[in-house]
Amino acid sequence: MRKSSKSTIKKRETRKARFLRCYKNALAVISTACLKARIDRGTYYSWREDDELFRKKCEEIEEGSVDFAESKLYELINGVKLPDDKFFQYQGEVITQKAFKQLAPDTTAIIFYLKTKGKHRGYIERQEFTGKDGEPLVPHDPLKVSENKLIISVVNASDADTISPSTESTDQP
Repeated sequence: MRKSSKSTIKKRETRKARFLRCYKNALAVISTACLKARIDRGTYYSWREDDELFRKKCEEIEEGSVDFAESKLYELINGVKLPDDKFFQYQGEVITQKAFKQLAPDTTAIIFYLKTKGKHRGYIERQEFTGKDGEPLVPHDPLKVSENKLIISVVNASDADTISPSTESTDQP
């Protein structure tokens, strides 16, 4: 291992700090943060593997970005209140009237939330594969598929061209 000078270490720490600011601003999107911080993705992964403090700071930023996304999801679930200022002209003067516009709750956001956080209450989407009247798809006796059985011969590879599958009917004498 090569010894690093104090100035090299300081530059690296400055680059890490710049990356962490970019990482936070990019909501923990690695490629965007690397591009803005002007570092290679490999450098990021090397720092993350070698520097426990850097890794922990990255994890904190990642958790913060999930929190941010959750807060936006909650806004969509509740409906969003947006500024909708009105402008009027009265006697040559522009007058601003503060107003807000309420958007309805987003049905898709509600469904997504219930599918992810409400599983324990039955809000889950799954497919069930069953046979007729809820019976299992696989018969109880896997060897008895039907009245006719398929007979397959196992042979040496050299005999493979002379063997073909045949059916044996239990209905025939």
